[in-house]
Amino acid sequence: MQQSSPEGYALACEMLARTGAPNWSRIEVPVLLIAGREDQISSVEAAEAVRGACALSLTGLLELCRSARACADGSRCGRLAGCLTSSKSARVVVVEAGHQPAVECPEAVLALLDEFLS
Repeated sequence: MQQSSPEGYALACEMLARTGAPNWSRIEVPVLLIAGREDQISSVEAAEAVRGACALSLTGLLELCRSARACADGSRCGRLAGCLTSSKSARVVVVEAGHQPAVECPEAVLALLDEFLS
């Protein structure tokens, strides 16, 4: 953000102001939120609030799994069911960073993503 022009920053702020509030409860997939401890724009508490609002629908995911062609051998079903029972359903991980953890500590973010997606 520090390298953005004042005009670019103003346009980004206008776009965010026009964007409606997200309906986090409609998310039906596992969620990983990576929050920067020093973030002065989006707090760790805000990430926790999003995590709490993300409702994981067991029925919806299992229906999706049953109807997916990739599910013929059962492997995808097992993977989705595993996600539902793990701590991956919706979690927040706090890293030593500010507003852009992927830029400030890319190795840590990649390790978290690797673990989450495995």
